[in-house]
Amino acid sequence: KQEEHALFHCSLQNMSAPILLCVDQSQLSYHSVRAETKIFHFVLLYQSSKEAENVILYDPFVLCSDGKAITHHKSISKKEFPFEIYCYIHLWSAQPSRKTIDTDLIMIKESIAVFIQDKQTTDTFYGNHALYQFFSQFSQMDQAAIHRNTPVDIAAMFKTYYIPVFDYLLQVLSPIGSDTKLLHDIASLKSTWEAMFITLLMLNYSKDIAALIKRISSEGKRLVNRQKDIFQNVLKLERQK
Repeated sequence: KQEEHALFHCSLQNMSAPILLCVDQSQLSYHSVRAETKIFHFVLLYQSSKEAENVILYDPFVLCSDGKAITHHKSISKKEFPFEIYCYIHLWSAQPSRKTIDTDLIMIKESIAVFIQDKQTTDTFYGNHALYQFFSQFSQMDQAAIHRNTPVDIAAMFKTYYIPVFDYLLQVLSPIGSDTKLLHDIASLKSTWEAMFITLLMLNYSKDIAALIKRISSEGKRLVNRQKDIFQNVLKLERQK
């Protein structure tokens, strides 16, 4: 509605927190694959640190014509924001309320508790256990089985969908005065995952691919075990009264 669109632009002008935006995909000119019909698509908007008049559009999933998925960043003027908007939501407020923080912490703990369970069915692994199995089996893969584009796809998937988890954890846990060591551990875990993504990409260029596969498998399993320990410490956090 026109009045809701006006409210959005007001929020955009006085932006104090990231906004999750649902838009019509056909309006995203940087997509090489766009449907003729109107299909909703989610993008993230956050404040540009260089120019107050601009906002950064971050698209975590851009489907290319060759079938690959990539990410996209673009600086856009707030005054010329062009998109038809289906809906939007502020991810968090500049000064989140006690109720908001407590609700997020409950949700985080419930999700992490499920994620770190060593759960599996006959042929499917879940959560942290699935990551451990992935890196365990990685060392057993025949070199010819690792397609040239596979490392890129894996790295893009983790970078797009996994790294934001740690940003969210830090955003929620920091205001409640969480243990400084725990916050440092989460930030360190994020950095280590990012290093792993770079290592995966090296599979496209390494001459000694067998040694690199063994290294990825070993480091990956160690990283997943460390992640489980850190996430278990998150579960020990208590809400402030």
